[in-house]
Amino acid sequence: MLDLSHIPSSQQDIQIFYASEGAFAYQTWRKPKKCSFVYVLCIGAGSAGCPGVSSNLNTAASSFYGGSSGSVSRCLINSSFVPDVLYVKVGKGGIGAGNPNIGGGGQFGSNVGESSGIFVLPILSSQSSANERNSFIGGNNQSNFLAGGNASSLGDNFLIGLTNFISTVGKIALVGFSNTPFDQFILSSQIVTEGLAGAPVNSTLDTPFNGGSFAATAVSPRIQGGTGGGLVGGNGDDGYTSWKPFFSTGGAGGGNSYTAGGVAGKGGNGGIGSGGGNGGNANFGTAGAGGNGGDGIVIIISF
Repeated sequence: MLDLSHIPSSQQDIQIFYASEGAFAYQTWRKPKKCSFVYVLCIGAGSAGCPGVSSNLNTAASSFYGGSSGSVSRCLINSSFVPDVLYVKVGKGGIGAGNPNIGGGGQFGSNVGESSGIFVLPILSSQSSANERNSFIGGNNQSNFLAGGNASSLGDNFLIGLTNFISTVGKIALVGFSNTPFDQFILSSQIVTEGLAGAPVNSTLDTPFNGGSFAATAVSPRIQGGTGGGLVGGNGDDGYTSWKPFFSTGGAGGGNSYTAGGVAGKGGNGGIGSGGGNGGNANFGTAGAGGNGGDGIVIIISF
């Protein structure tokens, strides 16, 4: 049975492409000699988490969202169908924004996570969706805090109809809760995750609420949400990336600050392809900044 959910164990030729700066930051892959198959894993970047809110709110809306994850595409193709040269573009994660305005609402900043793609013939004058028409795999839409990266479709890609191909949409972050967010679990439906919600404010009860956390598993540590406090809330942990088995988590949420004029905790940064954590909320103080989304990645294995 062919399992496209894991990276093949062959070590003949493994090339890993990371995000690089620049609007036209293509990287080149050249097909190795004497390979029979080419396996591709293409992951879009995660979006940044929203910053918290600086106001006295005791509602679910006070927490907003963490960042969504990028989409994940995989394919296995006979090497005879693969061009000798492919062009790889790996998306950069969204950048989390702060909220410096006392009493202001969340500011989303450059929260978008860029798409990743592998192209037969890139369009150097544009990084728009027109690139999809020359796509070998990927070229999927960007992720933001309300939507994960779109799954790549057969109609948008060149040669994919000749492959064993799977593409799954990125995970969408859930709105925060009116009390301490529940623990979330990894690997429930995707190898990347959303970022988690920050802690809300309940100044009437002077209650310290923690940010959302990922529960520990047999293959990953606990990703702890920031601890709530009076004048200072704790920062959420950064996301975790595992290489064997391969998966990543989003950033945890920031803790709240329930005393007027305090500083809430920041959301954690996302692991590869995962979303950034949501900043904690403050009682008319400084709300926590959203965590950065994780950069995408492309892995091409020839064997």
